[in-house]
Amino acid sequence: INGKAARMFCPNDNITREEFVKIIAYTFLKGEDNTKASFADVDENAWYAESISKAYNCKIIGGIGDNLFGVGRNITREDMAVIAYKTAVYCGILEETEALQDYKFDDDSDISDYAKKAVYALTESEIINGMGNDMFMPKHFLTRAQAAKIIYAIHSL
Repeated sequence: INGKAARMFCPNDNITREEFVKIIAYTFLKGEDNTKASFADVDENAWYAESISKAYNCKIIGGIGDNLFGVGRNITREDMAVIAYKTAVYCGILEETEALQDYKFDDDSDISDYAKKAVYALTESEIINGMGNDMFMPKHFLTRAQAAKIIYAIHSL
């Protein structure tokens, strides 16, 4: 993971959707198909375009609707969980699960239905955890430090 400036990692800064997908693609999808994904907000010459294409072609990402990827938007913890989970399943690190775990965070009702399976599979695998007080905080933005920890945890399994 590159720093944001010379000798500056900025661990508490938020990470954007394209930055997170770039890290995922660089770490786990090096040899995958990078045929252009056609999101209206992804410039095919941008530094992140190839990574988004690889993740899209591997069915790890699908965008945010209206043919948009969400370039420039900070990634939420629940969206990170979906991408991280799909990556781990795609790479054979985790097995796909249909059942939700018995454990529930106190803010479980705030976790979008599309993300619950991913959140609980990653929690069960000890790749992610809550933010304290038994809260997951799904709508909060992911920090650079959290992203690094999650990538390392998946890679270490």
